[in-house]
Amino acid sequence: MTLNSVVSIRERSKNFKVSFTHLGHAHRAVRTCLLELDGALLFDSPRTYLDADPTNDQFVIILGVEGLAAGSVSMGVLRERVFREMERGSYFSLISGLPKNEFPVTPGSDLIADAKQVFVEETGDAPTCTGCPSTESHIQACLADAGTEAIEELSTRIWEGGDSPLSGLNACRRSSQNAFRGTGLVKLDGDRLAWTDWCDQGEIRSKIAFVSAASLDESSALSAVYGDLWVVERLLRNTIRGALVERSGASWKTSLGNDGLLREILERAQADSHPMATSVKELRDPLEWLTTTELLDLRESLSLGELGMPKLLWRRIRTEVVPLRNRVAHMRLISQNDAVESAMWRKVVRKHLS
Repeated sequence: MTLNSVVSIRERSKNFKVSFTHLGHAHRAVRTCLLELDGALLFDSPRTYLDADPTNDQFVIILGVEGLAAGSVSMGVLRERVFREMERGSYFSLISGLPKNEFPVTPGSDLIADAKQVFVEETGDAPTCTGCPSTESHIQACLADAGTEAIEELSTRIWEGGDSPLSGLNACRRSSQNAFRGTGLVKLDGDRLAWTDWCDQGEIRSKIAFVSAASLDESSALSAVYGDLWVVERLLRNTIRGALVERSGASWKTSLGNDGLLREILERAQADSHPMATSVKELRDPLEWLTTTELLDLRESLSLGELGMPKLLWRRIRTEVVPLRNRVAHMRLISQNDAVESAMWRKVVRKHLS
């Protein structure tokens, strides 16, 4: 399988000026064989390639491309050099331990996104994994090679959506499917994807949960989602505060509800940044100490009305925004789908409540 995989990478790469191949734990032997491939100019990292003399009319293999995700070299500088040498007849195979969707988007110089994806087609045989004491630990190591985005999507589909590992895999976005194809755990079965024959689906379900829970790689979507939710919650707070001021004037801070709620707000503030406060009147903004759900409850309990936003949207905030907010608050993995959803809600809420 190893020799055939290396030959396959080379032959298919010839069809494209720049190709990209994701090789994870299961393909360490393939990486080793690439080092011995005749007729190719091989570099062990993008930095080594950039420091070398220019190439002319050669097949160039660049290993260690995953370093670009951490900013080891400038994507723009690499792209400029590669494109210049493509004009002189060279063609390139980029070999990475990370899938495409783990690389940051680089507008105007996105060499990774523009490269044609070339896969190692799996035979169904179990590859070896140095340092893995069992098939189960090998599966877990290989799954981790799919990256945070793909792992979170499949984990959510299996554990929250009720999909089987197979149906969940085929329901994932194409970028996530491509990430799993680079792990050595997935093969083509007609026009669909299938887990390789040596992968037990029960183990896949179990190990995807472990890998998802253990991930410490920050999703590229996390900062965007947090920023969107920050704006949404502050818009809700501003709107409700404005309605309270209009109704109660200077005494709005004490008009939030019953004594129990006022006492809870005061205790939260005292435990954090206002230890000397003796009344909610001494707080800059009592609404800062309420969760999103409590803000929504307050609007309803005080009969503040729709405040410029249709009733349907208020209901959807409870069912769509609050769960997303809780995922961020509980430090769970955040996906690109979450980023799309949070951006949509930021626009919707700003439109109605600004």
